[in-house]
Amino acid sequence: MRTYLIAHSQAFVRAIKRLAFQPAASLLSVLVIGIALTLPVGLNAFLENIVSATSRLNTEPHINIYLTVGASVDDAKAIEAHIKGNSNVQTVKFVSREEAFKEMKGAAHLSDLLSNLDTNPLPHAFTVLPKSTDPGTLEALRRQFAALPKVEFVLMDFEWAQKLAQFAGFAEKLVAMLAIIFASAVVFVTGN
Repeated sequence: MRTYLIAHSQAFVRAIKRLAFQPAASLLSVLVIGIALTLPVGLNAFLENIVSATSRLNTEPHINIYLTVGASVDDAKAIEAHIKGNSNVQTVKFVSREEAFKEMKGAAHLSDLLSNLDTNPLPHAFTVLPKSTDPGTLEALRRQFAALPKVEFVLMDFEWAQKLAQFAGFAEKLVAMLAIIFASAVVFVTGN
């Protein structure tokens, strides 16, 4: 055991002498090792925060249907009956243009802007919760709803959350690959 400790102390003294003999190269090597070890750990912590945030998001598929501004309440009732008649629809919520305008006026940062309007520019809308989360079924529902008369826009508000989750998965793989590359670089730098 004594020989082992003597060998390590001699190696430590030689390493300190080499570091003191070439301070610029030694500093550069220490910086490279520090960055190579810190960067993957920092990126991993950042990505874990993103994944944690995305897991709390509502990724339940909702389809928002916006009617034309000129659509009447009778038009909205006819469209609502058609939507409720679809076997792939779980729930339908109707939002009248008056209700939406009142809700927007209640928002503090929009009240001054909306008070200057003579007419209500908002359309009637529906929020639909489908029974299935299958992308093919959802796309078919979107096409069916977009083909209805007096429908102007059909938006699915969960797609951005799915794309964010896909990006987080890709970024995790990228960080793992970078960690392997940087770990290899540290081994080569310290070995050199």
